[in-house]
Amino acid sequence: MDCWDVNNNLTKELNDLKDIYKHMKDVAQKFIMPRIETHSIKEFNKYIEDVDKCLDKIRNYFEYLHNIDTCELIIQEIILIDSENKSIIHKIINDLDILLNHKNKIWCEERVKNSFQTIIPLLQSFSSGEHIDDYFFDNETSITKEIFINIIIDTFIESLIDFSVSDKLVSNLYEVAYFICHKCKKNCIYLPDSAQILLCSDCTLNYKLMKSTQMIESEPALEA
Repeated sequence: MDCWDVNNNLTKELNDLKDIYKHMKDVAQKFIMPRIETHSIKEFNKYIEDVDKCLDKIRNYFEYLHNIDTCELIIQEIILIDSENKSIIHKIINDLDILLNHKNKIWCEERVKNSFQTIIPLLQSFSSGEHIDDYFFDNETSITKEIFINIIIDTFIESLIDFSVSDKLVSNLYEVAYFICHKCKKNCIYLPDSAQILLCSDCTLNYKLMKSTQMIESEPALEA
């Protein structure tokens, strides 16, 4: 084998590795949730508020279901929403993309798709009619059309918030925002309610103990 053959083989192997890397990157785009670093308490809390506003907005997209006459038609509407009402899907994807600062729209598309797929088994668990048998909950009661719609919406929203694909990956929308603890320098997703500085829970406790100790030591001694 001459040097040209070796070079050609190396080039082919390199191109194969590039193709594998591109494929793995595309797969990762679907499952690895974007993360947003925040640099202040105000910025961290604002993201949490933005999540609430985004989810409320998405809930409102399904309000039109209340105008549909029967639960059977509602089931048909949701099952066919992917083919007949793509505008709702596009709106939800765009809302998530905006919420996550346009970091990974492919992930947003995958999360919305998975959330709709979560609803389908739920719908198949119910019979049709103006009132439907609630054997999904293993009892003999019936639920109204309005309650049925709320169950659909709540199930979808819960899947949007957290659709876990791996125990090792962060998957909850409320945990997208993180900060770097000023003391221990670790990435943190939980900020104590009484926080006055970006510290993790452990460092916040140590900070409070230090401050209380300083206050005790600074108190003037009583005169005899």
